[in-house]
Amino acid sequence: MQNQPVNRWRLVAVGLVCLMFLGALSVFQSAMAQEEPEAVPALQPPFRFQIDDRVSAAAAFPPVPVTAQRLLTETFDSFTPSTSVTGTIPEWHVFTDTGSADYGYWNRVTALLSPAYANTAWASCGKCIDGSPGQYLDPDTDNYLPNQGAWMIYGPVTLTDYYAAEVTFNYRLDVKAGDSFWFGISNDGTNFAGSPVPYAGDVTTSNWLTHTFNMGHFVGRGKPAVYLGFYFHSNDDGNTGRGAFVDNVSLRAAPYWYTFMPTIARNFSITPPYLYNFTWDPPNQDTDFWQWGGPAGVTDAGGTRIWEQGSSAGNPGSGMYLYNTQTALTSMSGPDLRIASANYEISADFYVYKSKRDARYGLIFGADNTTFGKNSQGLLTFNADTNYYKFVVAFPDVTNFGSVPTRYRLEHCNGSATNCAKVFDFTNIHSAAGVDGVWDTLTVRRVNSVITLLVNNYTLTSVTDTYGGGSEFGMFISSTSYNDVPPKNPLEIDYDSYRVTALP
Repeated sequence: MQNQPVNRWRLVAVGLVCLMFLGALSVFQSAMAQEEPEAVPALQPPFRFQIDDRVSAAAAFPPVPVTAQRLLTETFDSFTPSTSVTGTIPEWHVFTDTGSADYGYWNRVTALLSPAYANTAWASCGKCIDGSPGQYLDPDTDNYLPNQGAWMIYGPVTLTDYYAAEVTFNYRLDVKAGDSFWFGISNDGTNFAGSPVPYAGDVTTSNWLTHTFNMGHFVGRGKPAVYLGFYFHSNDDGNTGRGAFVDNVSLRAAPYWYTFMPTIARNFSITPPYLYNFTWDPPNQDTDFWQWGGPAGVTDAGGTRIWEQGSSAGNPGSGMYLYNTQTALTSMSGPDLRIASANYEISADFYVYKSKRDARYGLIFGADNTTFGKNSQGLLTFNADTNYYKFVVAFPDVTNFGSVPTRYRLEHCNGSATNCAKVFDFTNIHSAAGVDGVWDTLTVRRVNSVITLLVNNYTLTSVTDTYGGGSEFGMFISSTSYNDVPPKNPLEIDYDSYRVTALP
């Protein structure tokens, strides 16, 4: 009987502990709820611009590192804006202010309309892209309208997983005193906070200028999705010019790093477990060059040089490049090495130095051991008529192609470089991948029969293919029958940081 009070106290203690745990759990859940981002706001015109220089004060926010992810790269080589105010998929929207001419809105200038402003966004373009009679302007000859108010908006973009972000874009102006060109951010779909793009009085810029906007105020845990907004407004004094032009809009963001490991002192260096890591930088510069063919380059059977080292085009430092001048020609390069793992990842950085209409480039993997070799002089050779996979990215097949690849596909070549089977045909590269032709990273991840293709760490697709293939790897570029049209320069692709990693 003497043990009964002790047992009761034990029950009370257990109950108190449970209540304390439930209370702590409630607080934890409440804190977690506060970290959840708000619902994506819908666009709600009419829009308003508010001058708020604090939101773009770069000194107040963490700098955006050069390794930040590209969430948006818009070159306006193709541009199909929406007038919808709802939706969660990031896209471009265009609107006009109440009372503004309904055909004076942002749109893409085509090369047929104006070579000087081709593939840029013009605030007064409106229906210039389809040339509706009496309802379009020409940037070479026409001025913007008095009392015009034109909005070009991109979003929604969620930045809750990033600690720093910035927007950069190029612009040209031909405006008069009293007109306005603004850029800002909205987190409610109506009010845009920012500042005027710098200029004063009557301004005509003969060159493209660059504007950078630090988005530190809009990134981080619990922050709502945002919209990027360009706004051009003219007054009604009748004193007009060409207006505002925008190109090369880029949104870069640095993600949080997550770790589930104990914190330890970093008093030792960590080397990534690469099977191969080719950087073409000192002190391994010569070794890397010779591993991929040597400084003399590689020639095909007809004597045309199709490979040569690059010594100053790396990312950063030194790099290499492939080039050719003929049509319907595939140029390949590989180190004649094998991957001693059935599961692996291959990645490489690419830069479009000289492009061609409908030309292609990309990664070779799963290649037979006879695909790459060496001749009697010890120089690298290749045989394109073997078995291998090609991760292909391609330029548009239109005349005004630009230098940015827009499509990708996966091919399996089975004994013929000119008759490869398509695992899947060309698919448009999503804008979220941020491909801009300036040091894009292509990645192939193979686990058993599942092949995943990525660009700039954005997953394009995953497919299952039962062809086993070999274990060699490399690079390729390919001209097509279209590549005899101007400009008649070589197809040239720079590449760097070719890395092979074994996967479990």
